[in-house]
Amino acid sequence: GGSGVVANSTDGTSAAWTTGTSGEPNDQLNTVRVGGSTLYATTQAGLILKSTDGSTFTRDLSPTAVGPVGTGSLLSIRTIGSELYAVGGSSTTGVIVHSSDGVNFSPVTASGASSTLWSILQQGSTYYAVGNGGTLVTTTTPTGTWTAASQPGGSANFRSLSYLNNNLFVITGNNATLVTSPDGTTWTARTTLASHTGSDFLYGAASGKGVYVVVGGNNSTKNYVFTSTAANCGVNWTQQFPGTTNTFRAVVFHQGFGTAVGSNGAIVRAADGVSWTSVDSGIEGDRLGISVRDGLYCATA
Repeated sequence: GGSGVVANSTDGTSAAWTTGTSGEPNDQLNTVRVGGSTLYATTQAGLILKSTDGSTFTRDLSPTAVGPVGTGSLLSIRTIGSELYAVGGSSTTGVIVHSSDGVNFSPVTASGASSTLWSILQQGSTYYAVGNGGTLVTTTTPTGTWTAASQPGGSANFRSLSYLNNNLFVITGNNATLVTSPDGTTWTARTTLASHTGSDFLYGAASGKGVYVVVGGNNSTKNYVFTSTAANCGVNWTQQFPGTTNTFRAVVFHQGFGTAVGSNGAIVRAADGVSWTSVDSGIEGDRLGISVRDGLYCATA
């Protein structure tokens, strides 16, 4: 992290990754998302970058345009309908910023969060955001007031919130935390590691071919890949072993293939979501996010 580098591939396989530029060499790109024909990346300095080709990102927004963030980072961004929402913050403030045109962002003043937010999504008429300290906030008016909701994950630092296969909400976090819900209201903590510490993180989730996948690691010598099935409704999770020690930070499915990225340039792929093999991308540095637009894989660091 901290290099501001993007890496691209047209098929996600070995020897097919090339580097691009974010224009922010001293910043860390935390995540990348598709929004129509545009890729958006968020940074540790609280910036939002844009790209139409996945290779060259520009700061179309000046620091003052994203100034509402003020005291923290932007850690995730998501297109919801025709709107853009980014979340982040600091140790004492959860930040949500919103844009209806992809250019001008304004703060949501009542985020309902007193610590950093890491992920946001919408399903049906309800919007959800999760973050540090077991934060789960919801609303039906995303530019209005958000309120805290109960969940069984305790005070874990949540890292991602996903809606998989159109039938399962998944929250991940440290202490190998994995919480699921079929409806966004009733949440259940699931078992992953029998023994874990606060350094054992689950970072990202995705689904494909009827398989749910969650990835993570302990940022040193271990990685974690857990899978479940749509038929099992995400109740039981099985650990897979990709044959590398690098922590995985994000995972995506495209055209039936799962691709996970992580520390030290690690990339693994699976045709079935279960049997993962390493890809020698030739790209160094930690990969913190991945997205696919029109067949082009884009990973950020």
